[in-house]
Amino acid sequence: MIVLADDVVARHGERGGIFALRFRCMDDGDVHSSIGAEDSTGTVPGTVCFSRGPNDIRVMEFGSPDDRVRVVVVSSGGPDDRVAVAGGAHGRWNTTGYVRRDGRWEADSVHVVEMSRELSARTRGLFETIVLANKCVFIPGLGSVGSTVALELIKAGVGHELLMDYDRVETGNVVRHLAGLHDVGRRKTLVIRDAIRDKNPGAIIETFDRRVGWDTKDLVDRLVRQSDLVICAADTREARLILNRACIKNCKPLLVLGAFRRAYGGQILVVHPESGPCYQCFLMNLSHDERERPARPVEWTEPVAYSDGPVPIEPGLSNDIAPISQMVVKLSLQHLLRGHPTTLRSLDEDLVAPWYLWLNRREAQTCYEQLEPLGFGTNGMCILRWYGIAMQRNPACPVCGNYVIAASQAEGVAIDQSDVDVYASNKGV
Repeated sequence: MIVLADDVVARHGERGGIFALRFRCMDDGDVHSSIGAEDSTGTVPGTVCFSRGPNDIRVMEFGSPDDRVRVVVVSSGGPDDRVAVAGGAHGRWNTTGYVRRDGRWEADSVHVVEMSRELSARTRGLFETIVLANKCVFIPGLGSVGSTVALELIKAGVGHELLMDYDRVETGNVVRHLAGLHDVGRRKTLVIRDAIRDKNPGAIIETFDRRVGWDTKDLVDRLVRQSDLVICAADTREARLILNRACIKNCKPLLVLGAFRRAYGGQILVVHPESGPCYQCFLMNLSHDERERPARPVEWTEPVAYSDGPVPIEPGLSNDIAPISQMVVKLSLQHLLRGHPTTLRSLDEDLVAPWYLWLNRREAQTCYEQLEPLGFGTNGMCILRWYGIAMQRNPACPVCGNYVIAASQAEGVAIDQSDVDVYASNKGV
């Protein structure tokens, strides 16, 4: 089978003529596809001939000597010839395909894919796809969770993503990651970009091979301003603090996610800049020991993080991480569709918590070890369920609150308005 994207027909069909085109050769030559060929290696040359007359063009009469694929596209005519050739709602075209095998040209079937219509068909009836097509999501961190979230949002119809990660794919990643063994050594940003384009070639994907840190603060700030939503899948506290400040400063919603050691559970913090707690508030609510405990150093993760050796934090199985990814996607879609009528609107009454907790198992030596087994019970806390947790904004938060006023009141120190103004002007810097 030969697969052609309808945009190829639309782009060249109106003018007619002969055009060179690359095709991906798959399954030992059983399928030759033009979709995604521009970004793929291992493609073969081909030629498409557009004609407005009868299909009397012979395969040997056009193309390059190196061609492996040739296609003749003939307009069926009609009141609007341009639409007919481009394959619009009422358009038609006749196609004849050929593949060269063992030096001989053999006839092959041609399937023309109507990209925009068929890609959006999966969400038709849930919401208008144009709503998400115009949205931009910034995702720093493309590990097991971030990579899945990036792809799932594109599959739901999001049209623009900003992907940021400094890391490359390692062999141990592939048991939990979208990447495969053939991607080892590649930048994670480019692996996910290619996976996205294989789902939606029309999506706008911008990649940044940098780590979120104080040295990249200005870049992060610019990307936050450009986005409708920020999803922090980076696994360092420094990155979360920087993104939290940038989102509060630029009034952008933020989801902060993470998995516990060996993925015995996970959590998601939802930061609404106009209300509710931010990530700094979350840290201030932790006990002193938890707050002072350093985030996982990068050196702990290489090269033993995927081994069975004793390390402070290790990832779990892929299906342990999947519930976290899926909940992030659900929360993201609800925010991006806010203000638009959809069949998902009732979820707004369910997903109101600022903090969500998920447990995969009753992990030994944790506060969840003594939970009642799941069994048949419906009361009390148990594993394999999401829990929404209430948490208030901290009025003394130095990022989203009034730290100067709160501190002065707590200490009984009088301050004037100039002190408050100076502090407010430096927030988010």
